[in-house]
Amino acid sequence: MARILCIDDEKDALLILSLQLTKRGHEVVTLPSAQNLAMEIQEYAPDLLITDIMMPGATGSAVYDVVRARFSKDLPVIVSSGLRMKIRKTNDPLLAYVPKPVDFELMEATINDLLAARTESDEDVDLPDAATEPSPSAQ
Repeated sequence: MARILCIDDEKDALLILSLQLTKRGHEVVTLPSAQNLAMEIQEYAPDLLITDIMMPGATGSAVYDVVRARFSKDLPVIVSSGLRMKIRKTNDPLLAYVPKPVDFELMEATINDLLAARTESDEDVDLPDAATEPSPSAQ
């Protein structure tokens, strides 16, 4: 399935998230903070990132900003929190919110939706090669 990088300062939440995603066939790497985020993204090359919003040292929105600015505009990001919140308005189709406690059916559906959106944005459009297309006068 997907390589997922999960960041959460709550050990139990991180363990449950990892176990549930692994059970669903995903390869999961966990981080207890965003401190080594840059190194982990470069080393692990995740297909998707899931981050808590309230963590010591870095918020989930700061993680999102770093990912978009330094790494990839094409890496899907799921922000998850126990706080009732709204994600700031953005035109980013690769950003989603899943509330805690996590409903893993919703999480899996969100993962699938974001990965599909990423695939759609990665697809190249094949344009006809001018040298092999018959000219209108040849028809």
